[in-house]
Amino acid sequence: MGYRTIVAGTDGSPTAARAVDKAARLARITGARLVLVSAVAAESPSSEDAENLLGEAQRAAARRDVEAEVLAPKGRPSEVLTQVAAGTGADLIVVGSAGMGKVRRFSLGGIAEQTAHTAPCDVLIVRTERPDEGPPRKLVYKGLVVGTDGSPTASEAVRKAFDLGMVLETKITVVYVAGDPLIGAIILEKAEAAKPDWVPVETRLVKQQNPAAAIAALAESGVADLIVVGNKGVTGARRFALASVPVELAHRAGRDVLIAKTTDRTLEDLTPGHGGLVTLEGKRYAVYIEENGTHHFLSPRCQHMGCTVDFNDGDKSWDCPCHGSRYRFDGKVFHGPARKDLDPAGIDPLRYRG
Repeated sequence: MGYRTIVAGTDGSPTAARAVDKAARLARITGARLVLVSAVAAESPSSEDAENLLGEAQRAAARRDVEAEVLAPKGRPSEVLTQVAAGTGADLIVVGSAGMGKVRRFSLGGIAEQTAHTAPCDVLIVRTERPDEGPPRKLVYKGLVVGTDGSPTASEAVRKAFDLGMVLETKITVVYVAGDPLIGAIILEKAEAAKPDWVPVETRLVKQQNPAAAIAALAESGVADLIVVGNKGVTGARRFALASVPVELAHRAGRDVLIAKTTDRTLEDLTPGHGGLVTLEGKRYAVYIEENGTHHFLSPRCQHMGCTVDFNDGDKSWDCPCHGSRYRFDGKVFHGPARKDLDPAGIDPLRYRG
């Protein structure tokens, strides 16, 4: 889950400035490209105001030692963010919880719901009602909390939380809400077993009927200052629609909320000359397809400390976002600290050669 491109929206307000600052801090620690965006109303004859406030945001990012790009397209803020994210290949969109846009402001639910439905990447909603309590240093977040019910989408959210915890060097709390305690214990045990070799993880079994309320309360108790939730929701004892759990968490919790894109690509989504993490027969694999149609199926687990690699399309390599290990498209290691090649997945590539 390496963040390579981060898009942050701003309208020049103090609350938006806080979101931009969080985006810059994340870009600095992950080495990501930062793109700052301000939407210009379609009826506006000039984008001068947007360009001026983007200049201020750009200078603020520079104070975090991050060189940011700026864009001021015309359109509704949520649509502009989604379009820019798609056009830049962004991995993360960052918005403030107070909304964006000078002409028409969107409520928190509007931004969260629309971006969760349409964004091609993760969405981070930064709480802007109060000053950031985190120290202005490498420790962007002091703790992360993520809910799981054992479903594939929830498990993907947990995986992303583990990878982010590795990158940010912070503790993860995995929580199972309501349901059967025995099943919950099994799900939490499996989740903890899948963590990278170095990530401090605590598991919690919570007897509460509302997953969003339970997770928010746990974060508010001091366990975490970032909540990670899949964009398909956390089900627990009763199911919530996509718009419910992420938005309810963003409203309830006085903490940042990362809505993780948990819908996986399939093998059919890859084209020759490209690679990616895909779900096949219920499992996740790192897959690269050569121009001649040869498929390479690999384990996505880095051989250094167990983080999940991601595909670098520019260099045709598998890169670990945690400590910089790199592997060729066929899994051969060429840059440490990892010393071993990625494990083969044990799938016969001839089954899938076109």
